[in-house]
Amino acid sequence: MKKIIFVFSISIGFLSCDVKVKSEDHSAPKNEVSPKVIPTRFANAKDPICDMDVANDYTDTAVIDGRVYGFCSATCQKEFMKEPQKYIGK
Repeated sequence: MKKIIFVFSISIGFLSCDVKVKSEDHSAPKNEVSPKVIPTRFANAKDPICDMDVANDYTDTAVIDGRVYGFCSATCQKEFMKEPQKYIGK
């Protein structure tokens, strides 16, 4: 009897391992357009706060007098926004 219970429990274990879990589809729905990143040409080549090079795909930006300024981080952006005229001529 113990052998039958043992074989039965092993069989159940192997059968349960064969069950596949349905994974969710995380792709965009077919009828929606995915947003595209449009590179922006910044007015500055270097971050005016920390002097790091600025890449055209940065998301931390500020617009002053119609010109877009890029920053390496939100911290530098916030510092710039306190006194933008102080850094624009830098």
